[in-house]
Amino acid sequence: MYPALSDWQADIKTVEARISDFAAYKGKLGENSQNLLNALNSYFGMLKIFYKAGTYAGNLSNEDVRISENQALLQQLSAVGTKFGETASFFEPEILAIPKEKIEKFFKEKPELNTYSMYIDNIQRLRPYTLTEAEEKILASFGLIAGNQNTVYSIFADGEKPNPKITLSDGNEVELSPATFTGVRAVENRDDRSKVFETFFNSYGDFKNTLGANLVGKVKKDWVYAKNRNYKTSLESALNGDTLPPTVYTTLIEQVNKSLPTLHRFWDLKKNAWG
Repeated sequence: MYPALSDWQADIKTVEARISDFAAYKGKLGENSQNLLNALNSYFGMLKIFYKAGTYAGNLSNEDVRISENQALLQQLSAVGTKFGETASFFEPEILAIPKEKIEKFFKEKPELNTYSMYIDNIQRLRPYTLTEAEEKILASFGLIAGNQNTVYSIFADGEKPNPKITLSDGNEVELSPATFTGVRAVENRDDRSKVFETFFNSYGDFKNTLGANLVGKVKKDWVYAKNRNYKTSLESALNGDTLPPTVYTTLIEQVNKSLPTLHRFWDLKKNAWG
């Protein structure tokens, strides 16, 4: 994706420079169709570069979460992303303020705007959950800390948590890291499989208070965002971006639970048939 880290840094600087340029569109989106088109091209042009840089930094940090230099790239990316979000906080509220008739007129004048028709339609759909510019800017500023729980879990689970060791029936000693577990959980010996499974997951149980406190922080963060965007639940907030009603989720759970007795009967029959 990048021949050298300097190329990644160059893209980050490009995004930072474009953020300042993008701010110039504030208050001008409804003036004419060309302004709206230019602003949309600028916004999504920045996003393409930012997502590429984010994919690179994320994958690089995942190679070994204990390498602090790679984690620093994620922090740098987060800072730029927060600045991007704060600067662009005017964007969707201002598009919402453009009368529907004028939006339709702009689309007739500039057929190129059809590229963004789904995005514009989605802004209208999310009107009840879009805040004022000042409120959007405040929420965007929390981007610096919004992902802390995920980062803490990743560094702990993939880098700093002690990995238990077990001895398999063939005499081989195995250190059960997340990567190793995937390979040995399907060994042929049934007792080994049971031992691998119980040892690996019990090692997480040794840190259940720490992991639980981190999870509570994530749940609270999700609820604060949902509440401030006028959603009734965090579930509704999580699904609405994909235009999914909560009933899609709850119906799935209900139907799975409803079918469990049939599944359990199948396993009982199989157990009896195989002795």
